Amino acid sequence: MVVYYQIAGKKVGSHYLAMGVLGALFGGVKLAMGGGSQPKPATPPIQASSKDEEEFITYVTEDPKQAEHAPLSTSEKAALQDYRMQLQLLELQDKRRKQRLVKDTREGLDATPLPNGQPPAA
Repeated sequence: MVVYYQIAGKKVGSHYLAMGVLGALFGGVKLAMGGGSQPKPATPPIQASSKDEEEFITYVTEDPKQAEHAPLSTSEKAALQDYRMQLQLLELQDKRRKQRLVKDTREGLDATPLPNGQPPAA
């Protein structure tokens, strides 16, 4: 049940007119609400007493996602690896503790840990 209108010598269905009107409406709203890009606020000038202080201030104020990081030294790499291993060990211990509590709960034991942090003996 489409009504046809004669527009510019052609038959145009009412459903095409409705889609055109809605498309123009929503397109106009999107353009009107899009706005322009916000100008970046001007940063105050750096007033440093030395070149090192100026570099430090620019380093602290720059965006960390865009900052270039210096390569790690051998000792820093070793410390990072040690930290990762300790973290993995703690995660494994936590996983085992949770498994033990679940097992004790399923067996009907009181899963409340003792004051020393150990689970109750079976």
